[in-house]
Amino acid sequence: DKSFSVELCGGTHVRTTGDIGFFKITSESAVGAGVRRIEAVTAEAAEAYVNQQLDLLSQVREALGNPQHLIPSIEKQGEEISGLRKQIEQFAQQSLNQQKDQLLGQVKDLPGGVKLLAAEVQAPSADGLKKLAYDLRQAVPGLVAVLGAAID
Repeated sequence: DKSFSVELCGGTHVRTTGDIGFFKITSESAVGAGVRRIEAVTAEAAEAYVNQQLDLLSQVREALGNPQHLIPSIEKQGEEISGLRKQIEQFAQQSLNQQKDQLLGQVKDLPGGVKLLAAEVQAPSADGLKKLAYDLRQAVPGLVAVLGAAID
């Protein structure tokens, strides 16, 4: 008693499965509810596909410096990248804090208690520029600021 049906449509029919030879699945996906699509290559095409994948793996291994264990090496590089991104964020924040201190000295007092600041700043992103503007507003009550930055 089967609770589901299993069908394989291979397109071209063969006398025996031995005629197919080597068989390698290249992709699998959902086509609809309860329907899966499996794509594969056979015979010489399957061998060529496997050889291409092995060549790609060899190139990846070489690009990583031929580590003895590939997966831990990739994971280690991912952790290093994450750590470097955090350092970059810290340096960017330090830069914004230094700019904030310099900009505070450029604020001009206008009649009516208005304080004006117009400057071009170095910001790593729109979020960084927004944070700098927010920090300046917190530091100087009544501040009217126009800040510009070239980002990307």
